[in-house]
Amino acid sequence: MARVLSNETSLSRQQKRMRSETKALRYVMWGEAGLAALLAMVGVASVLRGAGTGWFWAAAVAGFFAYSHFMKLRQNARDEKYMAAGLRGESEVAKILTENLDNSHYLYNDITVRSGFARAQIDHIVVSKKGIFVLETKNWRGRLVGDEGDRKWFQHVHADQPPRALSNPILQNQRHVVVLEKYLRSSGAPPMPIVPILVFTGRNTTLDIRNQKSLLLWPRETVDAILRHRVENDATEADVDAVLNRMQRFV
Repeated sequence: MARVLSNETSLSRQQKRMRSETKALRYVMWGEAGLAALLAMVGVASVLRGAGTGWFWAAAVAGFFAYSHFMKLRQNARDEKYMAAGLRGESEVAKILTENLDNSHYLYNDITVRSGFARAQIDHIVVSKKGIFVLETKNWRGRLVGDEGDRKWFQHVHADQPPRALSNPILQNQRHVVVLEKYLRSSGAPPMPIVPILVFTGRNTTLDIRNQKSLLLWPRETVDAILRHRVENDATEADVDAVLNRMQRFV
């Protein structure tokens, strides 16, 4: 089995933060809704006494805030759904890599690398004598259409709905590679090849990507791609240890 050096994903941390936020927002929303109802009742009594409509304005303000927080709760629910799907995909890839790579491979699951002011949140990094593999995992469904160099791809899920525009994950992963490479070079780590890989975990996903040169793989293919990767000269154990030592600051 691969040696796992970092395991909790940023998505799981984001989920925890979002659930805490959602719980707090729910209390706030119901409090604001209750206050709006109370102010409206006071307003009715005030009007009946001929004292004016000021309380109704206060009720409207409280109702506005309650509605705004209600819409935020709906957005959080949608975001958490996407997070859950992403987390399932990352967990699947992490499990496959852990179980099918031997202990000469070192695995980081979700690690944020920084170089100067640049940062890269990378789903998986595999370090071995063959090189450093930078994996971006996408649990997207439907038909994905685009060009390798386009800024946006389009996700077709339902025939009766317009496609959804998505940021090109190949370019995203290339930026991750640049940040990682800059950090390792500036930290004095020995040069090792860095290989970007894009992994799709959606069961019914189809790819229609023009001018494809990058590795776009399914989870099981990813292990084979790493094991079959060839370099002119393998890195030494000392080189691998040096890279791992530099990476420890982000664990």
